[in-house]
Amino acid sequence: MLTVSDLHAGYGGSEVLHTISLHVHEGEAVVVLGPNGHGKTTLLRAISGLIRPTSGAVMIGDKAIAGLPPEAIVAAGVTHIPQGDLVFPEMTVLENLLMGAYRALAWRERNTRIERVFGLFPRLAERKAQLARSLSGGERRMLALGRGLMGDAKILMIDEPSLGLAPLVIEQVYETIREIRESGMAILLMDENANHLEGLADRVYLLESGVLVREGTPAELLADEALLAAYLG
Repeated sequence: MLTVSDLHAGYGGSEVLHTISLHVHEGEAVVVLGPNGHGKTTLLRAISGLIRPTSGAVMIGDKAIAGLPPEAIVAAGVTHIPQGDLVFPEMTVLENLLMGAYRALAWRERNTRIERVFGLFPRLAERKAQLARSLSGGERRMLALGRGLMGDAKILMIDEPSLGLAPLVIEQVYETIREIRESGMAILLMDENANHLEGLADRVYLLESGVLVREGTPAELLADEALLAAYLG
């Protein structure tokens, strides 16, 4: 589904990612773990075209997407749900969801997709006429995930879905991500802790200072207490 090979990327001539290679199979959930400031967000931005890689390859299936404009990468099937509450605050919940269905195929199926989103997030159905700025932080995070599901995604890339949320809301968000994964959607998720790996991730990469230092199953990484303590505190 997604293959990243020897990727280098950064900002203003300063390299953040060094020789990144990873893959996500169809229907697989992969988590990249690492402390804040070590390149997780930069990795998603490089894949989705928000920054241009300095070298390396990114493939969706057999289609090369590195260096393409973001709209072309979206058309190839990559949906990026960024960190934080980046919704349209002066639009309603329903209008925000429809913004995720702007491509022709998604627009034709918008009613079916909205029902799917409301099934995953009943609270959004209850608040569909409210302005997004009136939602709680957890509801805005649900709205961002729902908007991502409105498109033609082959892979859903999610950046730190638990950031800034209360513990109970975090559990609700991750439970929904598990449901999305069980529906067959490929997922690449960035996280700073290992609390939600079991039952979600098929494989885990450990990222430190822009370099992938370890790959394994959740069980393998969680069993290595020294490794987790060294890299994730």
